[in-house]
Amino acid sequence: MMKENKYDDQTFFTKYSEMTRSQKGLQGAGEWQTLEKMLPDFEKSRYLI
Repeated sequence: MMKENKYDDQTFFTKYSEMTRSQKGLQGAGEWQTLEKMLPDFEKSRYLI
């Protein structure tokens, strides 16, 4: 039996899309300012995607 996907529920998806985090991305995530300070500067970094 497959688990229900909440994002398939239109009411849930509509409410979720209205959240600040959904509308503003990282800037709307309450924890972003704290997390951003913990990350290194990636400006001149090289990395694989």
